Amino acid sequence: MSNRVMPATTDIDSAILKTLTPRWAKVAMVALKSMKRVNLAETDENFDSVCRRIVALADEGVIEAQGDLSLPRHSEVRAHVP
Repeated sequence: MSNRVMPATTDIDSAILKTLTPRWAKVAMVALKSMKRVNLAETDENFDSVCRRIVALADEGVIEAQGDLSLPRHSEVRAHVP
């Protein structure tokens, strides 16, 4: 894997939002797919950073969440359903 510099927060947020659909998805899967969208190496540090952005988006009400977001394999997120 490459040792790329962490993309800008807006790029990560955009990748997260493009990954989401109206269906619930595990936070871990959304994080990994988002990392691939921005060519981010699959390291624990990068995974944790993307998960923190997912939590921030949920806290801001940009996306919907259910479960304990500190447990990415046991919580889910989705795009807002109109």
